[in-house]
Amino acid sequence: MRRVTYSLRSVNGVRQRPRQMGSEVVRAPRTQLVKVGTRPHPPTVRGADGLDWQGLAQCESGGRPDAEDPSGTYGGLYQFDQDTWHSLGGDGRPQDAPAEEQTYRAKKLYVQRGAAPWPQCGDRLRP
Repeated sequence: MRRVTYSLRSVNGVRQRPRQMGSEVVRAPRTQLVKVGTRPHPPTVRGADGLDWQGLAQCESGGRPDAEDPSGTYGGLYQFDQDTWHSLGGDGRPQDAPAEEQTYRAKKLYVQRGAAPWPQCGDRLRP
């Protein structure tokens, strides 16, 4: 980062072109790689693939990744609460995450606890 100092001058009320008076390096540049683009698809989860995740999502949230229950406690396709979402490695709010990430985290939860987290809709997870 560089700090540049200019002199500003007005003649008869008319602003003149700024004149550079000095320049100094405040922070030296550094080489770094910045990756831009979409994330790769989440990996599969052994023991949870092949189940009807669309059916569960349809029952829990109407298939809407941004769904939120009226109390604001649960959100996303599979109606995660914040603590569960974070315990599965999710960042932020589940309803703000892409649908693929929500499904990946739901599969991880299923491997840990079975269909118990979805007492009303868990039976939809049939192969």
